[in-house]
Amino acid sequence: MKHFDPNTFLTDLSHNLNNVNPEAGEVNTLSDKFVQVFNGTLDEHAPYRYASRKEQRSFNKPWLTKGILTSIAKKNTLYWKQLTTNKPSIIRQYKTYRNKLTHLKEISKQNHYKQAFQKCHHDIKNMEACQWNNSNKKQISTK
Repeated sequence: MKHFDPNTFLTDLSHNLNNVNPEAGEVNTLSDKFVQVFNGTLDEHAPYRYASRKEQRSFNKPWLTKGILTSIAKKNTLYWKQLTTNKPSIIRQYKTYRNKLTHLKEISKQNHYKQAFQKCHHDIKNMEACQWNNSNKKQISTK
């Protein structure tokens, strides 16, 4: 939706709707034609984009914040640097950064699930409605 211009969308939509002949049929066919014209115009101005595999994985892990993802990218660069150079100081730097990041990810995940439980714990009867994970729809155990 970066380059979506609502004014051009509305002008194109009104132009396309003016081309529809209202006397051509009954209400059902006209409503189907309206939906078809609207979806076609919308696809021209704001085409549907599927999420990449990387984006889909990040949707399944909401505890990975933008800062943690940046740290993961830094860890990956340190990994490749320590692979190319066999200096003990760079290897030590990579390992300490990796361990701190792993610990930070575990804490972030624990905090995410604690907050999710805090939202749902007050309503015992509807405890099943609370979701732990959006990807596989795990539910809170009431036992």
